[in-house]
Amino acid sequence: MEQTNPILKSYALFGILFTFIIGSLFHFLYDLSGSLPIIGYFFPINESVWEHLKLGFYAWLVYGMSNYFFLKDKTNNYWLGIFLASLATNLFIVLFFYTYTGILGHSVLALDIGSYLVGCIIGAYVYYKILNLSPLSSYVDILGALLLLLGVLLFAFWTYNPPNLPLFKDLSNSQIVVSSFSSVTI
Repeated sequence: MEQTNPILKSYALFGILFTFIIGSLFHFLYDLSGSLPIIGYFFPINESVWEHLKLGFYAWLVYGMSNYFFLKDKTNNYWLGIFLASLATNLFIVLFFYTYTGILGHSVLALDIGSYLVGCIIGAYVYYKILNLSPLSSYVDILGALLLLLGVLLFAFWTYNPPNLPLFKDLSNSQIVVSSFSSVTI
């Protein structure tokens, strides 16, 4: 059953702004760092769809970590809400990107930016709904935290060891980065 906590609406609305702006800034951090490999674990190292999913994932993770101590006693299912917000954001981005590029045959920057904003809005809605639910089992919230940790580990591992799949293809040069020093053309 859903409960209504008015303060959560403000946090969800601010979450849209925060994740959109912070995620957009994250896009440039790897290049600004001089391509430091450690930075690449957290921020996009190329123009693949996979690398761009870091924007939404880490923006929601930072938002969740920064608000945890303010909201932990005012809400339910906190880490599950953060995980599902990041998942909803990224699922929308992937589905929208592959649908419109399949139709048009190429990507359009304005559509990519717009889809990130819409993904952030969807993520904030999911965040709000999950945090307003009656408390689920504490194990479910632990599962949300573990899934966030799994996301961090998968982004770190697949940044420099990506599978040979289209999701990992750098759209600017048709290559998949297989290490910090080499790449393969597909």
